[in-house]
Amino acid sequence: MADQPAGPLPWLNKLLYTSDMVGSQAIAQTRNLWLFFFLVTPAANGVAAPIPALDLGFLRLDSVLFAGLLLTAGRIFEALDDPIIGWWSDRTRSRWGRRIPFVLFATPFYALFFALLWLAPGGEASVVNAVYIFIVLELYFLANTLSGGPYEALLPEVAHSHRDRMSIVAWQLYFGLLGAALAFSLTGPLKDAFDFKVMGAVVAVLGLLFRYIGLAGIWPRAPRETPVAQMGLARSFKATLENRQFLYFLPTFMLYQLSVGMLTAWLPFFVTVVLGGIRLGQWVPVIGGRDLGGGA
Repeated sequence: MADQPAGPLPWLNKLLYTSDMVGSQAIAQTRNLWLFFFLVTPAANGVAAPIPALDLGFLRLDSVLFAGLLLTAGRIFEALDDPIIGWWSDRTRSRWGRRIPFVLFATPFYALFFALLWLAPGGEASVVNAVYIFIVLELYFLANTLSGGPYEALLPEVAHSHRDRMSIVAWQLYFGLLGAALAFSLTGPLKDAFDFKVMGAVVAVLGLLFRYIGLAGIWPRAPRETPVAQMGLARSFKATLENRQFLYFLPTFMLYQLSVGMLTAWLPFFVTVVLGGIRLGQWVPVIGGRDLGGGA
């Protein structure tokens, strides 16, 4: 089977591939901005929160702490599946190469489980809702990694020069900012006009659409015959932990992501509880735009 064309990545393919960041950042920032608020909606917002307080007799957690623990546990499990899926993708053989099958078949589940996050089954706070949210969140993170990890791994396989790679990363930044801007500006009015369910469905469709647009753009250039990685999973972990640059970078990156995520999740609470008496969707984009601009 013929391999991908040689030479620089054409401009059109580059734009299509990087346009995925519009959808993926719209999904990621919508989750960061609204999910915690959705789980523990303040009473002032007039909507029942799906997550209850947890009372085990010897231990009582209010709904805010319980929801925070659910989300934290979800991210911990997500961190564990990342290297395993990367190892699996590196060793996959197919007529479409080792990355495309993951992106092609996992992307619909990535969008589906994101939409399902906003469809808690119970009308009032209950443990059933908490279990549902945790399971769907884990499935969303898994599908996100199955689709997004191999998609990102295509970058060095289709861009063979430093110039090409830097150009792709720059366009990813621009499209990512556009996706984040859509999340901050579009989701609030959607939530106010309809509800969280409609908001989640619209953003999920955006994520699905742009991921497939990006895949279509890179499909002709993706390698079909790539040597299978020889390093085993245990040896890969060992090599990673011996990389001093990575060990220095990791805590900084984690703390940065944590601080940005906390600030983003705080915005709806600030608008509802501190400002009060205003439409949430009108003010979150304004304050969030300042946050986005500062982050850029």
